[in-house]
Order: sequence, then C-alpha cells, then structure tokens
Amino acid sequence: MNHTILTRVFILGAGFSRAIIGNDCPLKENLYDKVADELPEEIKCKLCKFGVKDIELALTYIDLEILYKPNNKSLVQNRRNVEDRIYKIFEKMMPKSESDYTPAAKKFVDLLKKNDTIITFNYDTYLETLLWLKKKWSPAGGYTKYVGNLLLDETENEKKYMNIEILKLHGSLNFKKGDYLDNPKKFYIGLEVNEKFFPKSYQHFGIIKGEEPYIVLPTYLKISWPKEILFLWHTAYERISEASDILIIGYSFSEADSFSHMLLSHIRYDKNPKKRKIFIIDPEAEKIKEKMEKNILIAPEYIEEYIDWNILSGRLEDQIDKLKSKVYNTSSS
Repeated sequence: MNHTILTRVFILGAGFSRAIIGNDCPLKENLYDKVADELPEEIKCKLCKFGVKDIELALTYIDLEILYKPNNKSLVQNRRNVEDRIYKIFEKMMPKSESDYTPAAKKFVDLLKKNDTIITFNYDTYLETLLWLKKKWSPAGGYTKYVGNLLLDETENEKKYMNIEILKLHGSLNFKKGDYLDNPKKFYIGLEVNEKFFPKSYQHFGIIKGEEPYIVLPTYLKISWPKEILFLWHTAYERISEASDILIIGYSFSEADSFSHMLLSHIRYDKNPKKRKIFIIDPEAEKIKEKMEKNILIAPEYIEEYIDWNILSGRLEDQIDKLKSKVYNTSSS
C-alpha cells in the first residue's frame, strides 16, 4: 500500500466501539463478570484477596500457571473457554445491514479520508463492515498485505477504494489460525471473508472460510505472537512516526498494553520535525494526555513546540461534529 505521504492516524480502543455500537459493547471492566464462570476457582479466590474483579489479572495468573506448567490441560482449556466466550460476546454485536448502524458510527465513517490509517485494539468488525457497505474500504488489502488470503487481490483496497488501512493489533473476529503443513506446531494468521462479516461479499470474493479465530486476550503476558501480528505492529510504528495528525478515541493506554506505550515512543521530532496535531477524545482525556507525555520521545520542555494538543473531554457522540471541523487538513487530502 502506498502510504509514503504524511497520513492521519486514528488509535481506537474499547471506548470507541462502545460509543458507536452502544452500551451492550463491554469495556474491560465489564468483561470479568461476563466470563467469570469460565475462570478456575483458585484464580477467582486470588483476586478476591485483593478485592478486585480484573480480567487482565485473571488471565495473567492463568498464563503464568501455564507458562510453568504447560501440561496442565485444565488451565489450557479454561483459557480457551474464556477466549471462546469473549469471541461470542462480540460476535453477537455484528450488524446485518447498513440500517443497523448507529448515527455515531455513520458520522465517524464520514470523517475518514483517503490514505487514513486506523490502529485498533478492538476485536469487533463493526467499523470495517460499515466501511465495506459504504464502498470506502475492502478486506482485500485493507488489513495490509500481511493479513489476507490467497484468493484475495491485496491491491484492491488501494486501487478501487480509499486506501484506508486498518491495523488490528489485538486480532479480530475474522482473523483465523491456519496450520503450516510442514510444522503443525506453528500457525499463521489468515482472513475469513464471507457474508457473516461482509454482507453482499459472496459474489465479490466467494466464501473464504477460516479455522480457529485469533484474538490477543487481555493479559500482562503477551509472550509470543505470530509473524503477521508482528508485521502489523511494525507497520503501526511506521505510521505513527510519519503521521501528521494522531487521533486517539476511547483508548486509555492500559498498563497491560505495554506495547502500546512503545507505540507512543515513535512520536519523535527527529522522524517528523513538523508540528503534529494530537486529538484525544475521551471522558478521561487529560489523564490519557499525561500518560502519553511520559512515553513520547520528545524532551518535556519541547513537547509544546512539536505537539499541538487538542483535548475533547467527552463522549464521541457529543464531540464528533467538533472533531470533524478540526481534523480536515491538506496533508491527507
């Protein structure tokens, strides 16, 4: 994909999906109760001692146990059950047609322009399905050349659509694991494209089925990723370093997402000496700004010289019109 010009980069978190889907879309703090019955009792007892219900801590305990006791089939199955439950929670939210979308979702899609990059930590396909229905984006190349399928033309998104790039750094409902024939212990990430995820896609792509879904669970231990996910992260680093405008919506840079803090370190004046605009749209926008300032590789006394902060402390639905009037610029036209 041709992203040699300076681009706008959107960083989207769970708060974004909740804003455009509705309150049924869970945030991190809601996930624990939804999967608690799949967690081992000993893990829940450990968390009770701290008086917390935290899905990241629960999964971290499980991962630590598995790391040192890889033959513990019960824990491995618990983890798979949690993963399957989370998948099903988000699968239920997939819309059937364009009329099912919220006004906030449609407004956001209208905000996007050619060559924009979207970095998202969300599993759902709500956004890209709407982009597909509006003929602005295609899964053929739209997730970069690194995540696709042999039946897809990876140049289609660039040549026929708006060349919007979606980097799903924590996987996706339609990312699927595939086995290597010569090494069944390893897997690659392919893409499932069909009517379930992309309505009216059958005549366009045919049915491309996948195997086991791939999502990165919320845990402090993110030890081993397939190469496709690593390529997506490296692409995200490049886009951040090149970006003219960076828009963070509903993402708080959780401590468990240590790699996202590394993402911020690529906001460097030696890579892009022009002053950048950074927009933060979130009820906790000021706190997110403080986190970002700690990780941006610009000396504190020079941050204001290189960064034009735009703080919109509120819900996306309430801020999107104001955002639209601010973000259009000639650098990404």
